[in-house]
Amino acid sequence: MRTLILLHSVTGNTRLMTRYAASCIAAAGHPCAVHDIVAKPKPPALGGVDLLGLACPTMYFRPTFAMEGFVARLPAAKKPKPAFLLATAGGEPGAHFFLLAEQLAHKGYLVLGAHWVIFPESWPPHRALARRLEKGAPYGDRLCRRYPSLRPLLGMAWPEISAPQAGDRESLRRFLGDLLEKASGFDSGRAPAIRDLHRPMPGFGLMGRLVTRDMAAQATAPRLEAARCSRCGLCVKVCPAGCITRADDNALPVFGPGCSGCWACFQHCPEQAIAGWKVGPGEGRYAGPAPGLREMFAPVSSSGTPKGAVKKESCHSMLTPHKHGM
Repeated sequence: MRTLILLHSVTGNTRLMTRYAASCIAAAGHPCAVHDIVAKPKPPALGGVDLLGLACPTMYFRPTFAMEGFVARLPAAKKPKPAFLLATAGGEPGAHFFLLAEQLAHKGYLVLGAHWVIFPESWPPHRALARRLEKGAPYGDRLCRRYPSLRPLLGMAWPEISAPQAGDRESLRRFLGDLLEKASGFDSGRAPAIRDLHRPMPGFGLMGRLVTRDMAAQATAPRLEAARCSRCGLCVKVCPAGCITRADDNALPVFGPGCSGCWACFQHCPEQAIAGWKVGPGEGRYAGPAPGLREMFAPVSSSGTPKGAVKKESCHSMLTPHKHGM
């Protein structure tokens, strides 16, 4: 069963989870490829794909606008085909799965299951605000180890608390195993109802549906600190909306209309020359998955065993800053 996962990752969290997921599918004997929608903005041919996956972070209690835009350009399936959804989120996914499943249904792809993994909150305004409460992080860390279900709530105060644990990795692996079994005997008449894919906390599903692209852009409002800019052009490359341009290699980047509110330019600027809504240049920036998380979600081998051993670490220690990753 040939599987393709469409990926949009901003800081590296979703990429890490997706590579692990793809390795699990391959280890089960099903070829699995990953298509990065920013690096390859042209929709791929899907005629030879038996199972389609979508993986992107939750932003503003919904999927990224970049992923929604990409799905809108996908060719429709000639006959109903199975699909699945993966997400990373610092807390409640809200309307994430509903919106993508509805969009896919119009293309002839029926979602058999959806799964999200809690990862460190990466929204810069949130992280900048939460830094005022950093002294309480060790207490929150102890609470999350004792009561793992509190992580999404505690992550509102301490983004470092919302880190995945080994149980989250295994839950993802079980989900993928069940999914492959359902997909192998795919019956379009037995696909689950979209409303059953996720049970959001009261109000969050509605909030996700109400957020517009303009609202997300206003909640980002990137602006350039020209004195810091090295003119490397990385912000142009990582922008999924194509709204950052340069006249030539020596010119400063220009932020035009069409921002989708993903903060990729802010997160990846090597000179921290970009500021945004409620944050100064580089303030509240997420440095990407720490080594402990990368080790935890290392791809599995063809035999299905992890390629690296996972050490026992606290939620807080898993968030030691690392290099940036898309």
